[in-house]
Amino acid sequence: SVHDIVVAGDSRVYRGISPQAMGLETRKILNFGFSGAGLTAEYLDAAVGKLAPGSDLRLVVIGITANALSDGADVVGNRHWASYRIRPTGLQGRIDALMSAAMPSYIASPVDRLQWRLQTATDLSEAIYHQRFWNNGWAESDTTPRDPRRGLNEYRDGFAKPENRCRSARVAALCDWIAVRVGQGMRVVAFRPPTTVDMDLLENTLGEFDEPGIKAQVAAAGAQWFEGVREGLTSYDGSHLTADSSRQYSRRLGEWIAATVVPGR
Repeated sequence: SVHDIVVAGDSRVYRGISPQAMGLETRKILNFGFSGAGLTAEYLDAAVGKLAPGSDLRLVVIGITANALSDGADVVGNRHWASYRIRPTGLQGRIDALMSAAMPSYIASPVDRLQWRLQTATDLSEAIYHQRFWNNGWAESDTTPRDPRRGLNEYRDGFAKPENRCRSARVAALCDWIAVRVGQGMRVVAFRPPTTVDMDLLENTLGEFDEPGIKAQVAAAGAQWFEGVREGLTSYDGSHLTADSSRQYSRRLGEWIAATVVPGR
């Protein structure tokens, strides 16, 4: 509970927003994104719990996607976030971490495979997944080879099931949460994390993601909407940004927050 800004959302936030690249040097920023995260009240309340009570900003930035507002069991249950909540802490947690680092080929992490399964269609045998985990929560990511169409078929298949599409009830629940928190004096910013044009189109149609309607609803609830420039960004799998593009977009987000949201600016 020491941060001024917490960024919440699914893997497009987890892998796509670098707090350091946002450039707000005097502010403590946490990336609280998780793979397959659902924007439930429980999860968002946990994000609020990372804010410093005495901060003059107390800003939650929410990345909104079709996946994060679906009724899928893994999404509603926040499996990735839950997997960390139940991990051992204290001495046992340190021992587990050291053993995993010392013997990665002998101790397979089910969390790593869960992350991959939730956020990309590619099997581990088909590509090399490059990851660097920062202590501010960002998972810097890329794959070899890159394929900006890699995830489309799996998303297309997923949207065949109604529970995997953006649900109006989930949008309404998010807006209720925003209205309550804004009424308590918090600041809330919402945005659609950037991906490829093909993925946007797929989510808008089969995923039933009504961006203009959602934007209007969250704005009416009291959130500010960040309409970031998406041109010039690269995705390594059709869903997530490369490290350079993540930094570029994060810088745009940080500059906008500095000019629009930070008190005294």
